[in-house]
Amino acid sequence: MPIESYEGRAYHAASREHAALAGRDLGAVYLSLDAETAVAESSEAEAVLVLAARLRRVLALDDPEVQTRWNVSADALCTADYGPCHSLARAARAAGYDAVRSASVKTRGLNLSIWWDARADGSALRYLRTDLR
Repeated sequence: MPIESYEGRAYHAASREHAALAGRDLGAVYLSLDAETAVAESSEAEAVLVLAARLRRVLALDDPEVQTRWNVSADALCTADYGPCHSLARAARAAGYDAVRSASVKTRGLNLSIWWDARADGSALRYLRTDLR
Protein backbone atom coordinates (compact mmCIF):
# COMPACT_ATOMS: atom_id res chain seq x y z
CA MET A 1 0.00 0.00 0.00
CA PRO A 2 1.52 3.35 -0.95
CA ILE A 3 2.19 5.63 1.98
CA GLU A 4 1.03 9.18 1.51
CA SER A 5 2.66 12.31 2.83
CA TYR A 6 1.26 15.78 3.41
CA GLU A 7 2.97 19.12 3.22
CA GLY A 8 0.99 22.34 3.62
CA ARG A 9 -1.01 24.40 6.06
CA ALA A 10 -2.99 22.89 8.91
CA TYR A 11 -5.39 24.57 11.33
CA HIS A 12 -6.58 24.08 14.89
CA ALA A 13 -9.43 26.06 16.46
CA ALA A 14 -9.35 26.64 20.20
CA SER A 15 -10.32 29.00 22.96
CA ARG A 16 -8.00 31.99 23.36
CA GLU A 17 -6.62 30.41 26.54
CA HIS A 18 -5.66 27.19 24.74
CA ALA A 19 -4.33 29.08 21.72
CA ALA A 20 -1.80 30.74 24.04
CA LEU A 21 -0.23 27.30 24.57
CA ALA A 22 1.17 27.24 21.00
CA GLY A 23 4.82 26.32 20.94
CA ARG A 24 4.72 24.02 23.96
CA ASP A 25 4.98 20.26 23.64
CA LEU A 26 2.03 19.44 21.37
CA GLY A 27 1.38 15.79 22.35
CA ALA A 28 -1.48 14.35 20.28
CA VAL A 29 -2.59 16.90 17.71
CA TYR A 30 -5.95 17.14 15.93
CA LEU A 31 -5.84 19.48 12.93
CA SER A 32 -7.93 20.35 9.89
CA LEU A 33 -6.71 21.12 6.40
CA ASP A 34 -8.73 24.34 6.25
CA ALA A 35 -9.71 26.94 8.83
CA GLU A 36 -13.47 26.55 8.31
CA THR A 37 -13.33 22.84 9.15
CA ALA A 38 -11.19 23.53 12.23
CA VAL A 39 -13.78 26.02 13.48
CA ALA A 40 -16.66 23.61 12.76
CA GLU A 41 -14.86 20.82 14.64
CA SER A 42 -14.34 22.98 17.74
CA SER A 43 -16.85 23.99 20.38
CA GLU A 44 -14.53 26.81 21.55
CA ALA A 45 -13.47 28.46 18.28
CA GLU A 46 -12.17 31.81 19.51
CA ALA A 47 -8.83 31.46 17.76
CA VAL A 48 -7.38 29.48 14.89
CA LEU A 49 -3.78 28.32 15.10
CA VAL A 50 -2.15 28.21 11.68
CA LEU A 51 0.66 25.68 11.31
CA ALA A 52 2.99 24.56 8.57
CA ALA A 53 2.81 20.76 8.47
CA ARG A 54 5.13 18.21 6.91
CA LEU A 55 4.04 14.63 7.58
CA ARG A 56 5.83 11.65 6.07
CA ARG A 57 3.58 8.67 6.89
CA VAL A 58 -0.11 9.52 6.55
CA LEU A 59 -2.86 6.89 6.37
CA ALA A 60 -5.38 8.44 3.94
CA LEU A 61 -8.69 7.18 5.32
CA ASP A 62 -10.54 9.63 3.06
CA ASP A 63 -9.47 7.41 0.11
CA PRO A 64 -12.00 4.60 -0.64
CA GLU A 65 -9.20 2.24 -1.76
CA VAL A 66 -7.41 2.69 1.57
CA GLN A 67 -10.70 2.14 3.41
CA THR A 68 -11.10 -1.16 1.54
CA ARG A 69 -7.55 -2.27 2.39
CA TRP A 70 -8.10 -1.43 6.05
CA ASN A 71 -11.58 -3.04 6.05
CA VAL A 72 -13.41 0.10 7.14
CA SER A 73 -16.27 2.04 5.56
CA ALA A 74 -16.83 5.78 5.35
CA ASP A 75 -19.98 5.28 7.44
CA ALA A 76 -17.99 3.57 10.20
CA LEU A 77 -15.62 6.55 10.28
CA CYS A 78 -18.49 9.06 10.56
CA THR A 79 -20.29 7.89 13.66
CA ALA A 80 -20.70 9.07 17.24
CA ASP A 81 -19.25 5.73 18.44
CA TYR A 82 -15.51 6.44 18.58
CA GLY A 83 -14.58 2.89 19.61
CA PRO A 84 -13.98 1.52 16.09
CA CYS A 85 -12.11 4.69 15.09
CA HIS A 86 -9.87 4.44 18.15
CA SER A 87 -9.11 0.78 17.39
CA LEU A 88 -8.23 1.69 13.81
CA ALA A 89 -6.04 4.55 15.03
CA ARG A 90 -4.14 2.21 17.36
CA ALA A 91 -3.57 -0.21 14.46
CA ALA A 92 -2.35 2.60 12.17
CA ARG A 93 0.03 3.86 14.85
CA ALA A 94 1.34 0.33 15.43
CA ALA A 95 1.89 0.01 11.65
CA GLY A 96 4.21 3.03 11.74
CA TYR A 97 1.95 5.84 10.56
CA ASP A 98 2.43 9.21 12.22
CA ALA A 99 -0.95 10.57 11.13
CA VAL A 100 -4.38 9.65 9.82
CA ARG A 101 -6.25 11.84 7.34
CA SER A 102 -10.03 11.50 7.46
CA ALA A 103 -13.18 13.28 6.35
CA SER A 104 -14.80 15.70 8.75
CA VAL A 105 -18.26 14.74 9.95
CA LYS A 106 -19.11 18.45 10.28
CA THR A 107 -18.03 19.81 6.86
CA ARG A 108 -16.74 18.56 3.53
CA GLY A 109 -13.21 19.23 4.81
CA LEU A 110 -10.44 16.90 5.93
CA ASN A 111 -8.85 16.36 9.34
CA LEU A 112 -5.47 15.09 10.46
CA SER A 113 -4.92 13.14 13.67
CA ILE A 114 -1.21 13.14 14.47
CA TRP A 115 0.64 11.10 17.08
CA TRP A 116 3.31 13.64 17.82
CA ASP A 117 5.36 11.31 19.99
CA ALA A 118 5.38 8.69 17.20
CA ARG A 119 6.11 10.97 14.24
CA ALA A 120 8.21 9.71 11.37
CA ASP A 121 11.68 11.09 10.68
CA GLY A 122 11.28 14.27 8.66
CA SER A 123 7.78 15.04 9.92
CA ALA A 124 7.34 18.46 11.48
CA LEU A 125 4.84 21.08 12.60
CA ARG A 126 5.79 24.74 12.74
CA TYR A 127 3.66 27.42 14.34
CA LEU A 128 2.96 30.30 11.92
CA ARG A 129 0.38 32.51 13.61
CA THR A 130 -2.86 32.75 15.59
CA ASP A 131 -5.94 34.26 13.95
CA LEU A 132 -8.41 35.55 16.56
CA ARG A 133 -12.09 35.22 15.65
